[in-house]
Amino acid sequence: MTGRTHKRLFAIGITIALLAGTSWGVERTWTDVAGKFSVTAELVKVTGGYPTPFVPQWEILGDKVVLRLQDGKMSTVPLAKLSKEDQQFARESAERAMVVKIGTPPPAVVPFDSDQAKAHQEAWANYLGVPVQITNSLGMKLNLIPPGEFTMGSPKSELGRENGRWDDETQHLVRISKPFYLSACEVQAVHYEKINENPFGVTAQALNKGDTKPVLGVDWNDAVAFCDKLSKREGVEYRLPTEAEWEYACRAGTTTAYSCGDDVSQLGEYAWYYETEFPEVTKGEAVKHYRYEAQRIKARERRGKKQQELRKLRLAEMLKLTLHPVGELKPNPWGLYDMHGNAFEWCQDIYGARLAWAEIRVDPTGPASGSERVLRGGAFDSQPKYVRAAHRGYHLPDLRYHNGGSRLARSGFRLARTIPLSP
Repeated sequence: MTGRTHKRLFAIGITIALLAGTSWGVERTWTDVAGKFSVTAELVKVTGGYPTPFVPQWEILGDKVVLRLQDGKMSTVPLAKLSKEDQQFARESAERAMVVKIGTPPPAVVPFDSDQAKAHQEAWANYLGVPVQITNSLGMKLNLIPPGEFTMGSPKSELGRENGRWDDETQHLVRISKPFYLSACEVQAVHYEKINENPFGVTAQALNKGDTKPVLGVDWNDAVAFCDKLSKREGVEYRLPTEAEWEYACRAGTTTAYSCGDDVSQLGEYAWYYETEFPEVTKGEAVKHYRYEAQRIKARERRGKKQQELRKLRLAEMLKLTLHPVGELKPNPWGLYDMHGNAFEWCQDIYGARLAWAEIRVDPTGPASGSERVLRGGAFDSQPKYVRAAHRGYHLPDLRYHNGGSRLARSGFRLARTIPLSP
């Protein structure tokens, strides 16, 4: 162990020990200086002290307090308007925080813009002594995603949100407490084939520009097996991102339906989805096309071909025409490509109903039991509402075929990599 590593581990240990003595995250009653009103709330931060690029995330000293009310809303109150007891409490909390968090970069608390996103990445990379972007043994690039807080889910008024199981998007606050790496692009077929046999036997070589297209048709078990094998090969932990990590990474500081905003007319600059695939045809015409393809398959079956071989043929033809190379469109503020569209992406979590939690959820990992796993992001032939940052899909983890092989033929994944020295 190097001296630098030893010092960092020692500092992290001290941080954890001292945090137990701080007052952040504890609800208490706050009263104004005149004693005319009171409110029960959690102290989030003391702000207004430093004119730094990271204001107002983890402030140390300042003249205002930010409180999280019981309904989850934030309220900023001047210190001078609080009772003397509350002013003293806030200052003491801030002083303890200065001891605890000295040298630690602030978390990325949504909302923030593209420049601030890059600043957060660079600050945490410098603190951890790691690059913002790494390249693994397969040639895949992964970007550092710093810790932060965001509102997961969508408001009921968001265009494209529907009632029912497919749109269980109840909003709640989430804290991602540890930095991690996430692959800048979806896992490509050429990388997948170095570890696992390609599902359906549709190799990268068989596709147009196949060396840069994502692997599709993987079930959840395939994706996990790939992560496990790569982890053993490199001696580090690769895994699927949690659903919360995926949405936090997809939003990248935004609070809108897409990382590029709410305007669907801008979505084509960032996502391969239905309108980019069939710009001059109606949905009805597209359905007729798929029915025609299904009839061709049945005709081949009558001629004695095996069903699985026919599915491979159909998938190969479909992917040649519709699947796109990764990284051709604009990235989000974290530098991640194709988070909207192109391929559905598996997440680590079991799918479960959302609850309207009053308190913030720290590093949630989904329910402990259930039969289906989460799919996110939509695919190349999805409608705009299905490629929104908050939209939730799901499927059984061991099935590759559904509705004639169409849905899971569009499922892929991207890699998360744990950073060992996470504070």
